[in-house]
Amino acid sequence: MTDLDYKYALLYQRRLNLLQNQVTAESEKVTMALDLATHDDIHRFALFEVKFQELWCAVTNSLEELLKELRQKREAVDMDFKKQVEAVFLACRSHTGIPSIQEIEQRFCIEKSYAVVYEKYLNEIRAHLSKHLSSLDNGLERSLDNVKLQVAQILIDKGHLGKLTQAQGVEFIEAIATQIPNGADTRDTKSTEIWVPNAGEVSAFLPRISTVPHSQIFRWTDSK
Repeated sequence: MTDLDYKYALLYQRRLNLLQNQVTAESEKVTMALDLATHDDIHRFALFEVKFQELWCAVTNSLEELLKELRQKREAVDMDFKKQVEAVFLACRSHTGIPSIQEIEQRFCIEKSYAVVYEKYLNEIRAHLSKHLSSLDNGLERSLDNVKLQVAQILIDKGHLGKLTQAQGVEFIEAIATQIPNGADTRDTKSTEIWVPNAGEVSAFLPRISTVPHSQIFRWTDSK
């Protein structure tokens, strides 16, 4: 009976040893797979960092160059806008909205007070001239659109963002802006403020670029 028990125990010991060897082998396979996956992840992340820095430097450097160019042209005369200002000035002189003496007298007969007539005509003349001046908005808008167009081209060419939308030019800026999550404060979020050596900080201009003057499109600071 003792011999039978011994053989029975020996059989199960061999089975346990075999099972242990199988578990050890599988454990080694899992460890190797995890090591390989970790190595691949580290490699991919390192590659991402390198490529991102290359892309970010290309974008920021191009935007810095554009900013320098805009600063240099700041004092230059915009001939297209100048012509529009001259046309508006001519229209204001040709159609002043100033009433004739006869019209003033007729208005006095109604109001019974030259002070009241003066005040009302003054407001009407201001409104009349404002209509002429409002056409200058088109010229300012064209100037701003030209800057937007240059920014969009940089984001497409240097930032490789063209695949995010089929839109081009000014419409590209608007399309990209709509893809930024609502309520995201890009001015205080680390993921959207990235410091790059020898480059400025580009911060949160897409959502606001359609509503601000071109001199305020970019928020730039010296690199830290």
